[in-house]
Amino acid sequence: GVALVAFYLVFIVRGAIIAMDARNSFDAIMAIGCVAMITLQCFINIGGVVKLIPLTGITLPFVSYGGSSMLSCFILLGILEGIAIKNGDADSMEFDEELYDEDDYAYDQYED
Repeated sequence: GVALVAFYLVFIVRGAIIAMDARNSFDAIMAIGCVAMITLQCFINIGGVVKLIPLTGITLPFVSYGGSSMLSCFILLGILEGIAIKNGDADSMEFDEELYDEDDYAYDQYED
């Protein structure tokens, strides 16, 4: 149980990092929304299991069996991953521009 809660905490932190690294506000809000939906679902279920709040019938993300719930959680995870990849591609493009922008250095070394 502790490992599962740790997984959800790591998911929350990684989602927040992806949202903070987003290039535009739409991606940041989308990432925060995806993380918030899964986090809220998780903590409502865990709170119901430990008798802090009444059980509502919400499934535990990525664990409990539920066809549409599992599908929606993986769609949210895919959106979050897409935002992370989009921001990662932007970082690599900036790095490439800085590296090769100065007088075509990459081509000059092969002219010898």
